Amino acid sequence: MTVAMNEIDFLQIQQLFEKYTGIRIAEHKFTMVENRLASRLRDLGYSSYTQYLEGLQREQSKKELGVFIDRLTVHETYFFREPHQFNYLKKYLEQKYTHQPIKAWSAACSTGEEVYSLAMVLSDVLQAGKWKVLGTDVSTQAIESAKRCQFELSLAEKIPSQYRRNYCLRASENIAITSS
Repeated sequence: MTVAMNEIDFLQIQQLFEKYTGIRIAEHKFTMVENRLASRLRDLGYSSYTQYLEGLQREQSKKELGVFIDRLTVHETYFFREPHQFNYLKKYLEQKYTHQPIKAWSAACSTGEEVYSLAMVLSDVLQAGKWKVLGTDVSTQAIESAKRCQFELSLAEKIPSQYRRNYCLRASENIAITSS
């Protein structure tokens, strides 16, 4: 059974998502939202998006709210994404670092690849204790994955070799990020 989402449901989904994440879902994302939530409605036995939204607002544990947020967030991340930014940071630190402690925040960090990339660059250039990195995301599943600090071996291909040698451990088909 296929459930169709109407404009009112979409508007309520936009509002609910923005209320809990601060992220506004664009109008052209209607089909993406419908597709990402359709299987969840089927799994829960809802026959309409209106029923699902009512269930979300009734839910005491807020577990389903977390699933809702996870389904609608992008989760796009990989090691050394936008490499020119990491190259610029390294060059900047090497030339202009003033020995002040550095605090970096990676918002929307998903499963942590970009956070760990940033940490590798900072660790490579700066002394221990001279930097801190905070990674945050609206997805609790993504954060839990980031905390495990284990990634598929294929993802290591994006990590420059010197960082892979210094900060990654190979364990079967996974890699783990370490501190040096």
